Amino acid sequence: MDFSVRHRQLRVMKGLVREQLTIDPQGLARNVGERFKRIPAIGRAAQLYNPRTETDTPESVAREAYDTGEITRAIEVLNNTGAGSQALSAWYQSERNRLEQPFVTSLPLKRAQKVLYYLTNSLPHTNSGYSLRSHAVLKAMQGAGLEVAAATRLGYPAVVGRFATAEQEFIDGIEYHRILPSQYPESLEAQQETAINALIEVARKTGAQVLQTTTGFENALIVSRAAMILEIPWVYEMRGEPERTWLSKKPAITQHVSRHSEYFRLARAQELAAAKAAAAVVVLSEISKQSLIERGVSSEKIVIAPNGVEGDLLDKKPDRAELRSELGLPISKIIVGAITAVVDYEGLDFFLQAMTKLGPEFVAIIVGDGQKLSELQSLATSLGIGDRVQFVGKQPHKDIWKWYSALDMMVVPRKDTLVCRTVTPIKTIAAQALGIPVVASDLPALREVTGEVETYVQPEDPVALSLGIKEAMSRSISTRGKQWASQRTWAKIGEVFRNLYLAG
Repeated sequence: MDFSVRHRQLRVMKGLVREQLTIDPQGLARNVGERFKRIPAIGRAAQLYNPRTETDTPESVAREAYDTGEITRAIEVLNNTGAGSQALSAWYQSERNRLEQPFVTSLPLKRAQKVLYYLTNSLPHTNSGYSLRSHAVLKAMQGAGLEVAAATRLGYPAVVGRFATAEQEFIDGIEYHRILPSQYPESLEAQQETAINALIEVARKTGAQVLQTTTGFENALIVSRAAMILEIPWVYEMRGEPERTWLSKKPAITQHVSRHSEYFRLARAQELAAAKAAAAVVVLSEISKQSLIERGVSSEKIVIAPNGVEGDLLDKKPDRAELRSELGLPISKIIVGAITAVVDYEGLDFFLQAMTKLGPEFVAIIVGDGQKLSELQSLATSLGIGDRVQFVGKQPHKDIWKWYSALDMMVVPRKDTLVCRTVTPIKTIAAQALGIPVVASDLPALREVTGEVETYVQPEDPVALSLGIKEAMSRSISTRGKQWASQRTWAKIGEVFRNLYLAG
């Protein structure tokens, strides 16, 4: 690793710790300590830090208001309460300003051979649905004859506690540029300006003729300004609705309040404004397209590029017994699995409850990690099925097909929330390509992404889910699912982008 690159990333980490001390010192040990636990000096320091935890100080009251989405209220609470509070107030004001910052309207899209993709995170430092889709889209565009490169957000991957080996990293022949400043800016405005200037430099270096970015709107603010200076168009890829994802993470009892909060309203408006300002909008589903049309985005500028699958999965015919032996799974049991982020809206608690209504011949595996993991492990024990559930954690992407192939069926028991009704996941298509039956909550997004050829059950109903699992047992292979997946290969999706950029 280049010493100067490592040194800059250490400075980014130091700047992020300083930033977190301003925003949320009480969460420093929990959040920053966990994020940087791989860096002993920083991790130990964060874990030893023990700020005061009074709940009636102006800072704590302001943070509570901020967490519920009432940013202006948080700023008002902090006014005239001391130097420390003034620093936090300034930070909140910057966040508030960004929620109403205008986008620069794109130049019209014209024929473009060279595309620069601005991303929040990427492989190999983040292994998530977001990073997997990003990499697949880049490879698909490249395979379709476009010249592509990517740039990741300011300070990444240092901001998630990982080190890039160089300013340019190559993964499967795709070039990723890391924006690593010598000093991590203290204010949000300075961070944004630094990111814009760095993105312009990368675009000029790569000869980019168009910029493409993804939700959230913060990325579009940077890209729209960079594109203006470069005098090239920009495209917005709306993978979901970040404001609804934010809402889904709030306690159920407060979600109604948060849905009407200042943050939710303004963030939702910003996502729409970004879509209207972009030269074109890429969405993942017909549901998302129709929603944007209803909100005033021209249908002519919306392109659907759904989640896809590698074509070679369609031809795999693995020996299930051999795979189960290799993975340490029971060979003779009926294995029902969830391969997912372990978060609340995925509804994995209902999956565990459904397992109690199935016989001992059924066992469950949960592949993935997340904030609900320890709670689910405790739930499995309390339900008396601890010996029938395996939590195997996050697995390497190159091996994930093995975990799909080892299943008798896959479950997607998402809750009936705003985000789950409209946002399509990436995980089901791989199971379908391998012929694994899918049992999913009966939600519009899940029906669309699976082609309405799988088994659908009432969300948040363990009895319905258990019956759906039994029903799916009648299919040893999902023939219709495999056929559906064959229409959703990344090669075919690459043609969507080729038509978008080279049709003119």
